[in-house]
Amino acid sequence: MKKIILSIIISSLFQTGICQKMIYSEVSPGEEVLLPGKLNVSGSLLLPQELHGRKVPAFIFISGSGDFSYRSHFHPKADYTYSKDLSELLLARGYAVFFLEKRGINHAGGNWRNAGIKDYADDAKRVIQYLKQRPEIDTTQIGLMGHSQGGYIAQVVAAENPDDITLLINLVGPAQSVHQQILFDMHNQYSCRGLKDGKLKFKMGVLKVSLALVKTSSHFIKPMFVSHVISHDPSKYIPRIQCPILTVYAENDYMVDDISNTQLMTKLLWNSNDKHWIHTIEGVNHQFLSSELCYDWDEIDKNVHPELLSLINKWLDDVHQTYLTTNN
Repeated sequence: MKKIILSIIISSLFQTGICQKMIYSEVSPGEEVLLPGKLNVSGSLLLPQELHGRKVPAFIFISGSGDFSYRSHFHPKADYTYSKDLSELLLARGYAVFFLEKRGINHAGGNWRNAGIKDYADDAKRVIQYLKQRPEIDTTQIGLMGHSQGGYIAQVVAAENPDDITLLINLVGPAQSVHQQILFDMHNQYSCRGLKDGKLKFKMGVLKVSLALVKTSSHFIKPMFVSHVISHDPSKYIPRIQCPILTVYAENDYMVDDISNTQLMTKLLWNSNDKHWIHTIEGVNHQFLSSELCYDWDEIDKNVHPELLSLINKWLDDVHQTYLTTNN
């Protein structure tokens, strides 16, 4: 227990410090946007070529957790270009794409370590209002695309803004609570490191006690990043989502359980939204790269699995034919 408390204190001192980290800030994939306020919201807006005065639909892309910027995927020497690949698909279909920068990264204000799911949802809502002021954007067709924790955030935004959000693409965004997701993630991490039987059981026991302590104390004090998100439960939001949803999980994702989340997502939407599609891509990991459950990042192919791109393409075709056209 002393080690747990000490780790919390050390983590608190580190994570609550100044966090303005520059990550490929020189890379500019589109028009740079800075929304000033009590906390500056930053990002990049990419528009399709040859608008000719027409209004275009838009997607807001929300990244997952950690020190990361979508800009890294646009670097000329990048070997993993996930964000770039998705944007090219959407741009080719005539969508504008807004990439939301994480708090504390490059020119975005705040600190992602001190922000919760609702905080990021508020940032995304400011982007929605910004896009509604842009003359190039068709304000009747604004969608969300969230990856991992970004999926959690997109679920909240879609649930709380039904009149503004037309589509939701949820990429490995869990239906399970953050608490459950962490337990699944760490069990696989420990297993991939070679822990098994008694050692694995002991490690998981310590983790469960630690998370219970963090979750209980998070109502009073938030000394570390996980304190801000540990109590998030998407089951409070998913049943309220009214727009069409595409959820894609990955078979070999050690962070998000594709089977349990597929079952729960289906259950949560069963009586409230019949416009949902849920798919699992076989043989890919959390980043939609071909790999086993346990893998070495340096040894796997960094090309995004083509099934993801074709799946999104087909879904957009279907949803426009069966839902958007009918309703517009």
